[in-house]
Amino acid sequence: MPEKRRRINLGDRVLDVTEVDIVERNRESVAEYRLEDGSLIRVSTPVHAVFRMDEFDIEGKPVYLALPGTSVTVVEAPDSVRRKM
Repeated sequence: MPEKRRRINLGDRVLDVTEVDIVERNRESVAEYRLEDGSLIRVSTPVHAVFRMDEFDIEGKPVYLALPGTSVTVVEAPDSVRRKM
């Protein structure tokens, strides 16, 4: 796909960026939490969009901005907190 140039607001700065399509996702970066009520939840932070900024780090590599979301999955829940069917 052709590169998509955009301007985005980041705080008090307006940045010229290039939107970079995500072609592969790795779902291994997940944290699990056991809650006091006995439930086990799984939380991940998927990235919805990635932008390459017109800036570079001290080694000359491009700087990227990722727009995250949050995904929470209930892995298990005890009967005491489930809705009765």
